[in-house]
Amino acid sequence: LDHKDIVDMGKCEMTLKGNIFSWEKDNVKLFGNARFDPIQDIQKLCQEKLLFMFPTKVPLVDSSRLCSSLGGNIAVPNTEEENREVMSLFEEHQDECSDISNIAIWIGLEKIPENEDWNKIGNTTGVTGIRFSPNNSIISFYENYNCIYMMNNGGWKSFQDCNLVTNSLSACTICEFNQIPMLLLKGSCNTQNAPNWIYYLSKNGTTEYFFEGYKRDVINKMETEWILHKRSGEEFGRLRQIGPLGRNIWDLSELGRNICVPPLQGIERQLTFSICGLDQFTCDSGHCINIYRRCDDVKDCED
Repeated sequence: LDHKDIVDMGKCEMTLKGNIFSWEKDNVKLFGNARFDPIQDIQKLCQEKLLFMFPTKVPLVDSSRLCSSLGGNIAVPNTEEENREVMSLFEEHQDECSDISNIAIWIGLEKIPENEDWNKIGNTTGVTGIRFSPNNSIISFYENYNCIYMMNNGGWKSFQDCNLVTNSLSACTICEFNQIPMLLLKGSCNTQNAPNWIYYLSKNGTTEYFFEGYKRDVINKMETEWILHKRSGEEFGRLRQIGPLGRNIWDLSELGRNICVPPLQGIERQLTFSICGLDQFTCDSGHCINIYRRCDDVKDCED
């Protein structure tokens, strides 16, 4: 890193992926007037709202699970400017998200029956003053409707019973994050010191999302399969599922089996891919629970 990179990172004007620098006190020598200022919650350092588009129409419940499994929430624009930002992401994916149903993007709000307040999905804090339409007018929501979506023209509309399994409503998803999601691929080897591969949620232009590995490898979708491979093209494994999050059975290539010592026997291998840390258990859906709650005769995972 040059001096400008370090200054920009200190101002939260630039972020770099990966373990760029070790901030342990023993590894740092201070000069001049420099000092250590303790941070109570490191997760709030350089916190910013990041929006990420998933251009596949799905029911609201699946949209919410996708965002939460990546550590985020369905986006809720708080200002007209943020509403336009969401709309611009939609315009990049009109072919996938726009149709005659006029249901384009899910808005991450739900009505709580007990108090009739609109809350962010998964959050008990009520919200006010964030109802938008293209002409700056207030959208009138029906009394008994409990969910909201964005229409093709950027306006919002409410609907009822969006979480019912029998409901056919589907829309594209925009997740909001406070930082770029980092995921671990675990279970690749039998040994105690098996490698945990680190990946970041990424996107190449307006194409499908993929996961960029810290060790120069990639997980991305090719037709109907998810492929784990080196940037040079050599494959580690394949997965025939809708998405790679959670616990899945991968078909490992010879290269994928030989990264372990001793090499793995057999092609199939269950791997977990999630934001869960080493002290957490990964549910089939990709959500995390404390490792000590695993197999405790209590249903902790949503799935």
